[in-house]
Amino acid sequence: MGNKVKVGDILYDKTLKEYTVSKVLTKYFECERIRGKFVIETLKHYSSEYPQHGYQLFIDKQVILDQKEGTKLEHELRSQILPYGGTKFSLNQLRRISIIINESI
Repeated sequence: MGNKVKVGDILYDKTLKEYTVSKVLTKYFECERIRGKFVIETLKHYSSEYPQHGYQLFIDKQVILDQKEGTKLEHELRSQILPYGGTKFSLNQLRRISIIINESI
């Protein structure tokens, strides 16, 4: 990844809360209002005790907003394409949807 953080940078969590980088070390950095340190390379919270609870920070708000929008759109598409009791689309509509989906593969 090659993230570069410096003291004073503003980072964001998934709820769009802002955190200011307060200290930068060789492999880790710290932020105000969050206990512990973060790995510079991944922007994830470092915890040797609970590595599965990787609290993630982001440099760009737009990354978070795009992830949220993607998740929302996926959910909407799944509920339209795979509802209980069969699809609401005609065969022709399903074929067109398939063409669009296969364009990205």
